[in-house]
Amino acid sequence: MQANKYFQVKELVSSNIYKEYGDDAIKFLDPKALKALENVREILGVPLICNNWAAGGSRNYSGYREPGCGVGVKNSYHCIDINTEILTNHGWKTYNTIDIQNDKVYSYNIDKNGIEIVPIQQYFFQKYDGEIIQIQNKLIDIFVTDQHRLLTKAKNNYKDREFYRFELAKDSFGKRREIMNAANNLSVSEDFDLNIWRLAMAVIADGSISKKNIRKYNNFVFKLVKERDINELENILYNLNLSYSKTKVISYYLSNGDPYYCWQYILPVTKVTKLVLDIIGKNKKIPNTVLELPSYILKELLITYAKFDGTIDKRTNCNCMTIYSTDEHNIDMLQKMSILAGMRCIKRSFTNQKVICNNIETTIREIHHLYIHLNRSETRINEKDWSKKQFSGYVWCVSNRNETIITRRNGKIAIIGNCKGQAFDLISTKLTAKEMREILENNQDKLRYPIRVEKWDNKGEISWLHIDISPNTHGKKLHFFHA
Repeated sequence: MQANKYFQVKELVSSNIYKEYGDDAIKFLDPKALKALENVREILGVPLICNNWAAGGSRNYSGYREPGCGVGVKNSYHCIDINTEILTNHGWKTYNTIDIQNDKVYSYNIDKNGIEIVPIQQYFFQKYDGEIIQIQNKLIDIFVTDQHRLLTKAKNNYKDREFYRFELAKDSFGKRREIMNAANNLSVSEDFDLNIWRLAMAVIADGSISKKNIRKYNNFVFKLVKERDINELENILYNLNLSYSKTKVISYYLSNGDPYYCWQYILPVTKVTKLVLDIIGKNKKIPNTVLELPSYILKELLITYAKFDGTIDKRTNCNCMTIYSTDEHNIDMLQKMSILAGMRCIKRSFTNQKVICNNIETTIREIHHLYIHLNRSETRINEKDWSKKQFSGYVWCVSNRNETIITRRNGKIAIIGNCKGQAFDLISTKLTAKEMREILENNQDKLRYPIRVEKWDNKGEISWLHIDISPNTHGKKLHFFHA
């Protein structure tokens, strides 16, 4: 099977991997790296050799190197487990749903101290046999290979308290650290109307959309009891200069079916309500465009939502709030908003919840809770939160220029480092390694992707052509480095 135009799969993986997976081993090869390899081959214009074990040669680990093979650097592609999700511009993605061509990832930019959307540079999926490290408490659930890079801040060392740094999981094991859960949003638009968005969140949380027929949606309707909700809605309507009717009506508690009086608000159709309907749609869904708003606005919208369909804990001086919903899409969107608002949050899901409505017991199949801390963006890790064990199974990851990803496992968020890269070591019977590097240097404009090329080691100039598509090319199409 061809991995690309010039190389078969068995030329790019070890004999052990090919023996176990055959041509299916292509799943371990990064598509972008394969295209870069094809591009380099075309620029050089001569046949290249990566692995030649299949032809009786000695080259076995010049392409994909499985963890534990004992060849090459030890911290290249160590990964997260397959139960860990990564946040993308198209939602939370797993190892088998990520689309490296169309998805981009949310990533923490250390220099700018905020989160931005960046392209995926490489995808990694591999079989791993070795030590796994887990960090687990009420707020964090991280499950990584022992040499995966974490983004940590030392808890007790004064000089390290002010900044985050990359640290291998095995090197920080058992130590007191701080892990980031959220940060300010850098990918923002200033083109928004706050009060329209506040009304949109209010309708989603605690409103309904009446309709005259199946196609024509009419008024927004609210039925409110709590003074807090009433004041919040009337404040929004006042700021939007919207008229409304307000009448006292009878409704029924969902929990037991008992009647109660509430205030019913009906908002007639206006240009403003039509704008809100364009945002949320007839199914009352929070749109992805909300994630383009600045962090302080996202925080205010989350508080607005919680006032209508949640609780704000006065025991913590109103620093914590809980939001409830049976709509998992909206809960996931609210969690993303929390991350980009710089607020630590946890999602928990509960199944088969029993309620009584109109004296009839009903089972709600699934309900989701979101726990948000308004003034915390990181979690402290203590000695007891660490554990390690032997693991055999599949792991995965992606890379990007910031070298960080936002992960979720069991509803808990963590910002961690990503894998470093996938490389190929090449030789040719027609050209020396030095000649190949010179050709690439003179034809940089033909490179499809920025690549790194190793030129020296401790013994001097190397006799093979090493190429990779690591994000650390320092803005160049071709970056030479010393191993």
